[in-house]
Amino acid sequence: MAEFAALLEIIIFVELGEPEGEEWIDIGESYLKIIWEPTNWMDAEEICRQMESRLAIMDQDIVFEAVGSMNDRFIQTTDPCLWLGATRVEGTTGVYVWSNGKVVTKFWYPDEPNNLSSLQSCVGIRPSFRGLIDMNCAYIGLPLCQYTK
Repeated sequence: MAEFAALLEIIIFVELGEPEGEEWIDIGESYLKIIWEPTNWMDAEEICRQMESRLAIMDQDIVFEAVGSMNDRFIQTTDPCLWLGATRVEGTTGVYVWSNGKVVTKFWYPDEPNNLSSLQSCVGIRPSFRGLIDMNCAYIGLPLCQYTK
């Protein structure tokens, strides 16, 4: 977990903006970076693309553990959604796929995905939940970008 120490240090109130000198965090086969620009899922995806990356794909334990370990650094009054690169398959109520085409099969928070009010087509994570949640794509969250080496 030592390799995630720097990642933990970047978790602050969104209002404070991106920490000065923020760099990509090395997690093995890829890098992660939270973009301190609150936005909806569609714009979050575009922000990552402009950085030659994508919204994070949490289909490996190492990525899930990195994000889950952020929980203790969030100040109790804030727990932003971090947007991830998965969406619901159109015409289904509970099938979600990562942007790499793999079906989302693990790390769901209990009773998720639930497609509440048939409006939840995007996937995010709140570190305090320690699990994936389906959300309305218009919700304002933070892009979690992943750059593959």
